[in-house]
Amino acid sequence: MNTTDILLILLLLGIGAVIYLLLKPKKEANNENKFIEENAHLKAELSQKDQKVGELSQELQSEKTKKDELAGENKQLFAEKNYS
Repeated sequence: MNTTDILLILLLLGIGAVIYLLLKPKKEANNENKFIEENAHLKAELSQKDQKVGELSQELQSEKTKKDELAGENKQLFAEKNYS
């Protein structure tokens, strides 16, 4: 084997390596798609949680209003009973 043969073999190995690197599947793109899907899922879940918190806040406000009304009626009945 002379120098020309060795250089030819190295050149072919180099070209083969370059072609392999260009054609091999890219894992980063797949991971990026997974991150995008997970992000969309988490945003949807967060939106549902926000909606539930809003509903519970309205319910809490309604219950506080009822409590205040009952407390006012209780004070009125107590005053009427004590001053009659």
